[in-house]
Amino acid sequence: MQRAVPVTDGLDSWLRAGTPPVYIGFGSMTVPGGAALLDELVAAVRRAGRRVLLVGGWDDRLLRENAPGSSEFGHDVLSVSAVDHTAVLPQCEAVVHHGGAGSTAAGLRAGRPTLVCHVGADQPLWGRRVVASRVGASVAARSVSSASLDAALTRVLHPRTRSAAERLADSLVSPTDAVRRCADLVEAAAQRRRAPLHPTASRTETSR
Repeated sequence: MQRAVPVTDGLDSWLRAGTPPVYIGFGSMTVPGGAALLDELVAAVRRAGRRVLLVGGWDDRLLRENAPGSSEFGHDVLSVSAVDHTAVLPQCEAVVHHGGAGSTAAGLRAGRPTLVCHVGADQPLWGRRVVASRVGASVAARSVSSASLDAALTRVLHPRTRSAAERLADSLVSPTDAVRRCADLVEAAAQRRRAPLHPTASRTETSR
């Protein structure tokens, strides 16, 4: 997950200055292709006519030393090292990330359509869940192309997808309740492991 940092005056001003941007960030992942993949994602979002909030995360290759309006990007792209998902994602139109469990939950809790560019581990699973829930699209980060990104973003930015994401957000349990339920499941599993053997089995063992 992206580490929480205050919403700076510069970020807040940029968010308020135009239409809601599309968030792009890969958190703690080392991204295949590094900055080249990020550049391709930024270009695809700009082709869709949207502003871009580019979050560098833990991969130093993804960081940009630019301010809005720099020669590298332009006023429609802002690059920052990290953001507070809870504060910032509700101000975005959609989110693009690697499909980690934390990032996926943060985007869906914010009611935002999601494009998962999965790298590995459990990320393809969360990408499939996003697609099955009709709240976004999923592509493999290693095989993205201009055509695949354009098609995926067309789905993600469709009003029907936005409506589905908002409905899903309303149905999700709160983080506090989710933690409590998870703890209950772990404790129940532990209790089962500590339960004594079936009485028949115990008598059999004793008679030997």
